[in-house]
Order: sequence, then structure tokens, then C-alpha cells
Amino acid sequence: MRFVLFVLIILSLFGLAGCLPGPAPSAEGVLRVMTFNIHHGEDMAGHLNLQAVAATIRSSGAGIVALQEVDRGWSRRSGYLDEAAFLAEKLGMYLAFGATLDQDPAPGKGEYGLAILSRFPISDYEMHLLPGSLEQRGVLLAHAETPFGMLPVACTHLGLSAADRQDQIEDMLAWLPTDDPGLLLLGDFSTEPSSPELAVLHQTMTDVQAECGMGEIGTYFYDGQWVRIDCIFAGTAWQPSAARVVPTDISDHRPVIADLTFTDEIPGRPPS
Repeated sequence: MRFVLFVLIILSLFGLAGCLPGPAPSAEGVLRVMTFNIHHGEDMAGHLNLQAVAATIRSSGAGIVALQEVDRGWSRRSGYLDEAAFLAEKLGMYLAFGATLDQDPAPGKGEYGLAILSRFPISDYEMHLLPGSLEQRGVLLAHAETPFGMLPVACTHLGLSAADRQDQIEDMLAWLPTDDPGLLLLGDFSTEPSSPELAVLHQTMTDVQAECGMGEIGTYFYDGQWVRIDCIFAGTAWQPSAARVVPTDISDHRPVIADLTFTDEIPGRPPS
């Protein structure tokens, strides 16, 4: 009976079909990546549950993970915990963090923003704040030392108005190394990929979920329906081979996992 219950729990996390099994972050030229808006670790019942967030990331087998809405000593809502450091230590992964907001609550300086976790060493990272009239948004860029060479990985969370997103996309693409075919861009875009303000992004990068036939699967429940606002975009060096939206209630967003096949098109990088 316990075995059956265990199987049911696993199936509830990964679904009955289209599962991406295995913990290996890279094999035979394949990289598994994940994007997840963790809602400062608060689940759908309003409880802080970072242990469940860590378990979901571990079970995904992702080698690179982009996280949005991450607290670092932010406030009482997350117990003034450094959530980014907690997850990195719990998972044994390298960490990059960038704040979009900061304040000074007791017992220390509070920050809120974006994080990138990597099973591969991170050589450097930089945070870039984006323009906008509403809440401050940004993009975090890290360089990971992977078997495919030094890869630029970006994590973002765009604004809530179409006008802000338009300006933010233009500013972000001007700042990111879009000429590098290995670029990965993951995050919460706060709108569906078909929105006009994201059109320029589709001209330079591949919408991984759409490429894998998963373009209709929603990641956030809004106005009575699931909409797809959490996305993975990849440069031309990558061929998407599988994608999965994980059904879970440990956040108000659902994480997205994808397998990307390296095509050996990046000049100066060793073959996989």
C-alpha cells in the first residue's frame, strides 16, 4: 500500500504522460532546464513551504533552474530567510541572485528578486534593472561552466502592463548577449507568448514549449483559466526535445521543465 501511495505522489508531480525522468542534468549533449516562480515560497494554501520547492527542483533533474519572486531576508512573510541560499545549499547547487527590490527590515537588509541555480560552476553574474512605471523589474544574467562550454543564462520577471513589458523586452534584448546562439532566457513574462510585445523575442529565440507541442498548457491560473506566462526561450544552438509543465500547488505558478539538445553550433566551444 505504501508503494502504491508513493507511485501516486510521483505521478501527481510529473503527470501520467510526457514525463521527463532521470536526475542527470546533462547526457549525450542534452541539458535539462527549469523555470519556476516560487511566490516567495508560499504555497496555494498560504503556507511557507520551501522544502517542497526544493523537492520539486530536485525531482526535476534540472541542471539549470531560473527562479522568480525570491526573498532574501525580505520580511516576516518568509521568516526573514535567505531563500536563495537555503535552496542552493539544500540542493548542492551554485547560486546567482539579483535584487529588483530592497528594504531594511529587522533583523537585516531585505532583498527580493531573481535567482539562478546551477549544477555547474557559475563564473560570473550581473543584474540589470529594467525600465517601467510600475514595480521595479529586472533580468539576471549568469555564465555557467557547462560541458557545452560557457553558457549565458538569463532569468527575468516582466511587468504587469503591456507598455512596461514592451519597453522591458526592448531594453533586455539590447543588454543581453543575443548574438550568442547558446543564450537561454527563462522566466515569468507576465503575459502569453502570443502577446504583441513579445513578438521581437520570437525573431531571435525559440519558444521551447511551443516547439515541443506544449504551447497550450497553462502555468498560472488567471481570470478563471490557466494561461501560459512562464516560458523558456533558447538560442539557435539548442534544439528542444521535450518540455513539461509540472502540476503542483506549492506555488501560484507551475514550473516548466525542458530538455534541450546541444547542436555544436557555438563557435569556439568544445563539442559535447
